[in-house]
Amino acid sequence: MPHRLGWFALRSDTGVEDAEWLPARAAGFDAGFALAASLASTAQLEADPKSADAAKQLGATLAILAAIKEWETARMARAFPPEVKAKLRDNTREFHLASAGPNQWDLREMQSTKATHDASTSAATVVQFTNSNAGQPLQWIVRSASKELVTGVTLRINGKPVIDLKDRTLPSGGSLKYVGGSEAAVCDAAWRELLRVPVDANVARVNTGNQQLEIGCAQQKGSSLKIELRTPGPAKRIIGPEGARQ
Repeated sequence: MPHRLGWFALRSDTGVEDAEWLPARAAGFDAGFALAASLASTAQLEADPKSADAAKQLGATLAILAAIKEWETARMARAFPPEVKAKLRDNTREFHLASAGPNQWDLREMQSTKATHDASTSAATVVQFTNSNAGQPLQWIVRSASKELVTGVTLRINGKPVIDLKDRTLPSGGSLKYVGGSEAAVCDAAWRELLRVPVDANVARVNTGNQQLEIGCAQQKGSSLKIELRTPGPAKRIIGPEGARQ
């Protein structure tokens, strides 16, 4: 019997970073899985999967399904060698897979640091972390755990301001996401992009070694922010056996 991991639900608040955890484990165990999603989302994707309206309505769903397709295509092509599968079976590690051409992919292990900021205090939260990867833009996701709007989120990297939302707000359950470049995206609780805000790309770049990030916002009782800092490691080229991919 083929290996199976079971059923997993694709919720409206699932992000693509969270979703890649599942197919990475599936690749490690060489196992399939069942993914549950709403019929409305499936119908809209089938009707017009590339439309801008679909992307706005479905949030991260399009990116999640594309990521799962890459992982499953590589797994079915038997592209992951045993030493890589052993790493993918580790639940504490995170990975990103991207196509690198026909029957080959680039696999990167993601370094992740997580912290929480208590918005009921006026003091900023300082997060110390060590970047073990090469110098690169520091990726981050700031997600609101508040039932109310959160105003004036600020980030400083190594003592320098990198972003200031000023009078802009994060919606309840919403997020501020940055993956590089001169802008970050403000999204709602379902990862639908609402607007883009400027980022100082020079400050966002971190070197290898010890780093410091400060996060703050307008004081608000009963609110908190969750932050995840990410840097991808070097790419490992994964190649499937000749003729395995149909």
